[in-house]
Amino acid sequence: MDKLLEKNIASLKKRYPDLAKKIVKTELEKKYTLIKDKDGSYNLGIISSKKLYYNPVQKQKDLIAQFEKQGIRNAVIAVFLGFGLGYELITYYEEFSQRVGTKYMCIFERDLEIFKFSLCCHDFSNVIENKDIEFCVGETVEKLFPKFVKYFNEEQKFLYLNAIRPVYTQSSLELYGDYYLTCSKRFKEAARNKISDYGDSPMDSLIGTENMLSNLDEIIKNPGIKRLKNRFKNKPGIVIATGPSLDKNIDLLRDIGDKAVLVAAEASLRPLLNKGIKPHIITSLERTVPITELVKGFTEEEVKDVYLGACPVVDRTVYEVYKGPRVIVYRDFNHFKWLNIDKGILEIKISSGNMAFKVCEYLGCNPIILIGQDLAHNDDGKTHASGFVFPDKKGDKYKLIKVRGNVQKYVYTTNTWIQALNAYIRDVEAYKGQCINATEGGAFIQGTNVMDFKTALEKHVYLRKSYYPLEKIKKLLVENKFSVEQEKRDVIKLINDTKKDIENLLEGFEKGIEIIETNKSILINAKEDLQYFTDHKNEINEFSQKSGEIIKKTEQKNHYTLHYFLAHIIQSLTIHYSIKHFSIPNHYPSAHEAVPEQLLLKLDYYHNLIKTIKKAYSSLENAEELLKNGVWKRTKNNILFHKRGMSPKKFKEFEKYFI
Repeated sequence: MDKLLEKNIASLKKRYPDLAKKIVKTELEKKYTLIKDKDGSYNLGIISSKKLYYNPVQKQKDLIAQFEKQGIRNAVIAVFLGFGLGYELITYYEEFSQRVGTKYMCIFERDLEIFKFSLCCHDFSNVIENKDIEFCVGETVEKLFPKFVKYFNEEQKFLYLNAIRPVYTQSSLELYGDYYLTCSKRFKEAARNKISDYGDSPMDSLIGTENMLSNLDEIIKNPGIKRLKNRFKNKPGIVIATGPSLDKNIDLLRDIGDKAVLVAAEASLRPLLNKGIKPHIITSLERTVPITELVKGFTEEEVKDVYLGACPVVDRTVYEVYKGPRVIVYRDFNHFKWLNIDKGILEIKISSGNMAFKVCEYLGCNPIILIGQDLAHNDDGKTHASGFVFPDKKGDKYKLIKVRGNVQKYVYTTNTWIQALNAYIRDVEAYKGQCINATEGGAFIQGTNVMDFKTALEKHVYLRKSYYPLEKIKKLLVENKFSVEQEKRDVIKLINDTKKDIENLLEGFEKGIEIIETNKSILINAKEDLQYFTDHKNEINEFSQKSGEIIKKTEQKNHYTLHYFLAHIIQSLTIHYSIKHFSIPNHYPSAHEAVPEQLLLKLDYYHNLIKTIKKAYSSLENAEELLKNGVWKRTKNNILFHKRGMSPKKFKEFEKYFI
């Protein structure tokens, strides 16, 4: 037994060194005891209830019966809610994994003592070292969420969102049912959160790319955030958002701009300027025209020292109405890599507040102090600070979501704010410095140190020598105009090369799906009739393979354009169809029977893909005209996007931008 434990711990040290240390320190015989059953195998005795964890007579038979009862099917990712002594994993692997198509396993075990006992009973060294099997042992649910998001990012596991299946026993649920059910829920939430990084609408992604193309002149002529990377190492950064709690402490922002970098969401600009406070950088990343309301109407004098650090997926009108200086900030989208004009790429997620945090991190700031980052209604139902351009969003309290508060025990928030909250949790977890949440109200952000703003300033700002961030920013962001015309010529050439690649892609995709289209009736019959499918299986495989080869060769030949210019535009469409593709076997006794329906889905996917790519082609033509002649015309897609996103009254208000 000791040798087994040593061997297992040696494997843990290689892959999970922190867990190995915990296991070494864990004492046995505190809550459980090992008991030998008549067949010589080990069982787990639960001291408090005097119960056995497993059926002492027929362990494996009983586990098989429990798993069969759960109706496990299409379990590409099997999630074990409890590990016990490991019989669950052994039984599942031998009896179920191949049959239900399991590719990955994720194992949750709440109790370190139970896990240590399991390491005494079986040799799990190969299992522990297997990269397709993930162990989460003795962790709090709060700490698991960022880990789950990373897990789903590896090998794009989020595509199997609807092929995740829990595997559990009655004993594990009796011991830690609430914990395991919460883990299972957060596990799926993490998959959805990762998917949101890629966008949820092809139209939204297309408009982002189209906006980027409409802003090419701004991108070319203005400096990038790259010039500021790590230039404020270990200097305090203050992230200013526009939550209602900003009103409490806004005056404390006055006169600290010489000792801290002030980075604000663009929505905070008006409330700040109303108080005579100038942030050094404002962030913006929304694609819609109404964002102009947040940055327009200021004189050049008012904003001459406030850099608009927009991601150039914003609408062109944002740049047109803002009279202050700019710094270009790329989001981690491949179309910025396609452009080949390096301005600095940040892993920005959902909101301008999140973006401000990432800017401070990129600049090297430490600590980062958050203010006005409520992400919730306050007690009076307010959603934003005084001076915010748009009216407060009214909501029925009972339709809102109750979450842990930063100051109060609970606050009420929305699904949109929860997405931003989850983004913050991930960002803070990845940040190497100290993040202080000085938002005096709102939702609690896991991983932050909660402190009132005055105390945070006294500890980290007031006692510092002045180092005048604005002067340093101005010096580093001096415009570099000599390469503008050459870069324009380079981009025009890139646009023409990309248009040719798109023409080749469209031709290849149309040839590939024509083969499936010709055999569509066979697939429809095969989907409805299993015997028909069996009789035509070889024929289906043959034309499916032929179609796939044409598409694959087309993609390989035009790889750069597909994976760089088109990636962001088509990825949400591709993800949507991929998730659906991997979900189809849920409705069939075996995975191979799902093939006809999957091929019909593939046909639908490529029809929609071709339509989307054709729209992107017209955006390229528009961009070429802008660079050659300084003329940009809003496309029909762009107008339709805004029309769908606004009420008729709101659209009328901004109609001048769409003429």
